[in-house]
Amino acid sequence: MVQRKERGGRDAGGIVTDERRSAGPEAIRPKGGARRAMTVIQIGRKALWTACTMVDLIRGANAPLSQMRFDTVLRWPTAAGALDASVFLVGTSGHVRGDADMIFYNQPNAQNQCIRLLDNSNGLARFSVSLPDIPDDVAKVIFCLTVDGPGRSMADFNGMELVAETSGSVMHQFRPSLGGADEVAMMVAELYRRDAGWKIRAVAQGFRGGLAALATSMGVDVESEDETASAANQTPPAPEAPRTMSNPAIPQAEPPWPPAGPEPSEPVPPKPQARTAGARLLLPADRVAIEAGSGRLTVGLDWRWRIGGDGRVRPIGLSLGAAYVGASGARGAVQIPDYRGQLDASPWLMVVPGSPRAPDSGQERLVINLDQRAAFEWIDIFVFISKGSSTWIGCEAWVNISGPLPQPLEYRIDSPGDGQAAIALLRLIDTPDGRTIQRLDQPGAHQAELDSKLNWGLDWRFPSVR
Repeated sequence: MVQRKERGGRDAGGIVTDERRSAGPEAIRPKGGARRAMTVIQIGRKALWTACTMVDLIRGANAPLSQMRFDTVLRWPTAAGALDASVFLVGTSGHVRGDADMIFYNQPNAQNQCIRLLDNSNGLARFSVSLPDIPDDVAKVIFCLTVDGPGRSMADFNGMELVAETSGSVMHQFRPSLGGADEVAMMVAELYRRDAGWKIRAVAQGFRGGLAALATSMGVDVESEDETASAANQTPPAPEAPRTMSNPAIPQAEPPWPPAGPEPSEPVPPKPQARTAGARLLLPADRVAIEAGSGRLTVGLDWRWRIGGDGRVRPIGLSLGAAYVGASGARGAVQIPDYRGQLDASPWLMVVPGSPRAPDSGQERLVINLDQRAAFEWIDIFVFISKGSSTWIGCEAWVNISGPLPQPLEYRIDSPGDGQAAIALLRLIDTPDGRTIQRLDQPGAHQAELDSKLNWGLDWRFPSVR
């Protein structure tokens, strides 16, 4: 008979397991100072302690890796902003073998798919790791984070953690103390070969020089690119007039300053305009009546990425979604890749992927069947970063709305601050007086935060909904 015993319960004579995070005198610390979680196995009145697989690492600690394929996940508080995650594959010299050994949002896959960046958004970066596929001349795999944007350091991301997990079970965990860290880039942890196997080590080595200093330390040549950009932005000096003995250079008096004129007035910013002929610009908090009758309302999203203010190209993927309350009070949501919805039955709305018009752009649509007048009370339409960059820097996105309206509507999305990966765009509401659509402009770290702000009442299992 096998029976589970609750903490504080009586011994029933069976085999009872009680998993605890060890602390204080009960902790077993492997070499390097790692702290293991423990499992108590009780047989009759005797108890045996055995170590389970989860290891809580401290800085400098190392532990063997028992699994050959797993995910390495970095998480950080989204309120502080965005971090860029990267991985470097280095040889015994400590340097990369070439450009392909730096894995980041613009190059998400390593050789043989041994390391893949699966996600880098919403305060999370997830890499898949396949140790058997790592080339033989790679000695280490180093996981790094870089602060994205000026005015912050790693101290603003205190609470960041790295975990190695497989099938939802955490094998190793590292939570560095960042309270006084003034660096803007960090080697968080590394995987390295030892004998015939692999081990993980908690590193937490910071770099004040940012990504350039971090990459340079591993043999990535970033200086030549900076020098090229700097040289391209410099204006060459005018050629100096030749000097001869018969016409030596004679110092000239400086011309007098012109009389002071009136102070120049501040330039008037251009008035926002719709980009499509015949469309109306939907301003913040605008509410527009939807014409009575049937038909379908289409909310389109198109975007493109370009070089950001810091000179970096950030490919980005966006996705549309909608949370709704039906006339019966039932609540739900649609979004890719979880549930696209359907138009000919409840919930009477569907997300439709689009075909990008250029390599640096994307499109998506959300269609609502208005034939079912009593099908819903309201629908909130939102957008979220689904892949690529973790920030909106360098992204230009437009919303366009067509259907039973006096004229098409459109507006450009105002990029939110760092750490805000989701935006509630529009609210479609059904009242006895008719239907209206309103611009919301409500940012959030993710869909669950939008839910709490707008009272959707859904249970999110990030990033999906259940």
